[in-house]
Amino acid sequence: MRGAPDQPWMPVDAEQYFTTDPPGFEWIARLKVNPLMWVTGRDRYFDGEGAMDMLAVSLVPVVHARGPELNQGVLLRYLTETVWFPSAVLSTLITWEPIDSESARATLEYRGTRASATFTIDDDGAVLRADANRYREERGRYTLRPWSIPINAYGEFAGTRMPVAGDATWRLENGDLPYYRWRITSLTYDESVSPSEPIHVAASEQVPATAGLS
Repeated sequence: MRGAPDQPWMPVDAEQYFTTDPPGFEWIARLKVNPLMWVTGRDRYFDGEGAMDMLAVSLVPVVHARGPELNQGVLLRYLTETVWFPSAVLSTLITWEPIDSESARATLEYRGTRASATFTIDDDGAVLRADANRYREERGRYTLRPWSIPINAYGEFAGTRMPVAGDATWRLENGDLPYYRWRITSLTYDESVSPSEPIHVAASEQVPATAGLS
């Protein structure tokens, strides 16, 4: 992970937990800034509200983000990450609009926030990329910027074929900024105890220090 092209890459170990009804997730990560410094991070979406917190050495706050722009960003993140639990795209909260023979736009609306992403799909039904406009914090202000999730590899977990590696990239006026490279190392699906309880999906990510992008 990195925040700017001139910043060094930071290796990340992360776990993420999802619920599908209602939509929600929690991402818990540990970022190694240098041999003596680490940052713990938490990104979550619950009950229609997003929250992002980063703590240096688990004590000193360095990021504390809330608000409607963050709500859009985390809802968009949830929408693009349904590739790991594809039955979620059948939710009545998501509507689909065909664009051409290779792409379709999905829109998820929940608790007053709307997020849309365009998915590019190959002839076998595999998602190749997701593109959207997402709010990005720049010098204390949020601005809508093109955002892309190209998928680099597919694999299989729990009997489901899914993306297992990819990037997250801001498409900026002065050039692309790849800022995160992810690889799924394990994934489990938890069955609902009752029909009224949500399915939980846990995914683990690891980004090695040698990765050029995280």
